[in-house]
Amino acid sequence: MVRPMSPRRVGLAALLSFTAVGACDSKSEAKSEAKSEAKSEAKSEAKSEAKSDTKSDTKSDAAECGDAYHQALEQELWGYCAWEGRSISAAIPAAPVDTTKTEAPSGLVKIELTATTTRIAGASSGARSLAERLALVLGRTPTDGTTPRWSLSVTGDTPLDRVQEVLAGLSAVDANHGLVVFATKPDDTPPAPRDAKRYAELASELSPLDPSERAMKLAQKVRAALPADCPAFEQAFASVATTAPDARCSVLGKKLADAALACDCPDGLDPLLTLMYVVTVGPDGLDHAAAYAPVVIDSKAKAAAPLAGTWGEAAKTLDATTLGALWLGK
Repeated sequence: MVRPMSPRRVGLAALLSFTAVGACDSKSEAKSEAKSEAKSEAKSEAKSEAKSDTKSDTKSDAAECGDAYHQALEQELWGYCAWEGRSISAAIPAAPVDTTKTEAPSGLVKIELTATTTRIAGASSGARSLAERLALVLGRTPTDGTTPRWSLSVTGDTPLDRVQEVLAGLSAVDANHGLVVFATKPDDTPPAPRDAKRYAELASELSPLDPSERAMKLAQKVRAALPADCPAFEQAFASVATTAPDARCSVLGKKLADAALACDCPDGLDPLLTLMYVVTVGPDGLDHAAAYAPVVIDSKAKAAAPLAGTWGEAAKTLDATTLGALWLGK
């Protein structure tokens, strides 16, 4: 399943690229200072939270540290994984009625538009034009002509002329079939973060950061939250670095539960589990879930909306017919 590119979501792949077991050099002076500060913060939180009633589910009493503890922790983490990538920013417009599905094929080129930025997975901006970037990633994507080749996520405040520029670029490389990401209400009950207050604080802290800064910050906090006297936790992260993306979250959940059991169910795991919630579910909460609408770009179709408007305004008028022959320009 393709994951929506939420402007604030990090994901396990980005996190692992910055952890001590990934590409980040944890021995550098700057990162050591950041790690020290983050560890001090995490220890302070852990000390405070260990006294709270929220620890009742995973207390470290020897009588409770066994298979039941392991299974409960594993199921909690797998619950996070089940929602990985499903949450989406409230800035994404609501889904048109009867045009969406909640899953999309894997292997799509993911494109994200905001009022000021354009992100295309696999194509850095550099000095290339938008058309060149689209050709770079879509020119090498095999297609049978009708299979969706891309997913497009657009915030509601994005001017329609920016959206049209992307549609024209996709049409130019004969990538007319794709999926547009919309927001919808979840149809099942989402899990709750281990520490709701800390989760809200993290969401606020991460909001102004760009994706790279966000991943680095989360990696620092995750490293600091790992129990210092139990290397099994760090080894759990290291072991999934090469795991297939679709299986990485569930495998990591099992290995973290294994590590907790191997280390006698240590106290103070709330900060780490809250961070894992941010990494998997995202900082936007679960009020809005991703849904996908099939789209066919048709340069000969009548413009679906005036270019003077925004994507949010246009989205209210879209239906299966207009999405089946979408064009916004003249």
